[in-house]
Amino acid sequence: MIKGKELIQFLGYSVDHPEFITFLQAHEADTHKLPSPQLPEKKGIKPLIVKFHQGFILNFDRYYPGSDNADSLIKRPIGNGPIYLAGVNFFKPDPADSSLPDLVQLPFGLHFLDNEQVLSAKFGHKNIAGTANSPYYEADESDYYYKSYHLYAYYDRGDIQEKLQGLLVSLR
Repeated sequence: MIKGKELIQFLGYSVDHPEFITFLQAHEADTHKLPSPQLPEKKGIKPLIVKFHQGFILNFDRYYPGSDNADSLIKRPIGNGPIYLAGVNFFKPDPADSSLPDLVQLPFGLHFLDNEQVLSAKFGHKNIAGTANSPYYEADESDYYYKSYHLYAYYDRGDIQEKLQGLLVSLR
């Protein structure tokens, strides 16, 4: 089982950093899925996203040494880049497939199906995107700031109890 608190320690690491690769291999994650650091740079390229069956998705972003990087999620890169781990998205495997055990443990002592009150008790008041009558209103997600992390909690749309279904952790 991968411990989320150990995985998020690699936020800001280059995709080919030896410690990062060793961690993934130790947890039987297929490192061949990772993007190559030699990927050609294309204007307007979307973030690189890699999904693993263990219950997490890795979001990578580019970092440009010597530039402003104000919009970059990577503020203090570790390694030789240019592609760095910008976020980890934890998800619960499909409940219809009961053969899959829980393969990932959420960070911060959270558990899938924790409700919004549990998250608010740990991280403070939730922030939702937009106002209730705004086209940007997203009642099925909320975000929190905790230490050096930005957390996005995802719920099933229309779930009044707001049971945690996914968690994205990035650096702030």
